[in-house]
Amino acid sequence: MTAIVRLVATLLLAASGATAQASLIGDSITGELVETSIAPNAAVTTPFSSPAAVGAGTEFSGVWNYPNFGHVWNIEVDVGAASIVVTTHNSGINQSGIRTDFGTMFRIDLGDLDMGSDIIGVTQSGGPLDAMRFINFTAHEVSLGFKTIVQDGRYEFDLLIADAAAVPEPGSIVLFGLAFAGLAAVRRRAITASR
Repeated sequence: MTAIVRLVATLLLAASGATAQASLIGDSITGELVETSIAPNAAVTTPFSSPAAVGAGTEFSGVWNYPNFGHVWNIEVDVGAASIVVTTHNSGINQSGIRTDFGTMFRIDLGDLDMGSDIIGVTQSGGPLDAMRFINFTAHEVSLGFKTIVQDGRYEFDLLIADAAAVPEPGSIVLFGLAFAGLAAVRRRAITASR
C-alpha cells in the first residue's frame, strides 16, 4: 500500500509541473521588408513573400539594393519559438558594410506574432549592438529599423512575453485522473480490509 501512495504522490508532483509553453512554431506570421532610406536610388528589389509558417529555417528572404555604392544586400529572417534572427550578406561589387547616422536604411516588420501571451519587450542578444536605429513592438508585432549592416552579419533578438497563466496539458489531466483512481483504489482496499 505504501508503494501505491508513493506512486500517486509522484504522479501528482509530475502533473503539477507540466504546462504549455508559449511558442511561435507552427504559426503563420507576416513579414515585410520596407525601404526607409534617405539614400538616393536605394530600394527593396525583392520583397518578402508573406505570410510564412514558423518552422525550421528561414521564413523570409529579400533584397535591399543600394546601387550608388555597389551594394546588393540579401536579407533573411529566421523566426524561432520566441526569437528572431536576421542575417545580411552583401553580394554586390562593393562588399563593405554600410552605416548611416541620420536615418534608417530599411525596416523589417513582423506581424501576427501570437504566442498566447502579449509581447512586452524585445532585446537584441547578438550582432553589432549599434546596428539598430529602433526596435519597436506591440502585443503581436515587431519592427526592426537598421542603421548599420555588416557583411555576413547576424542580428539576434529575443521576444519577452507576459507571464501567461499556466495551462495544464492534456497529459497532466490524465495523470491527475490516474492519481485519483489510485486513491480510490487504496481507499476501497482499506475499507474492505477493515471489515
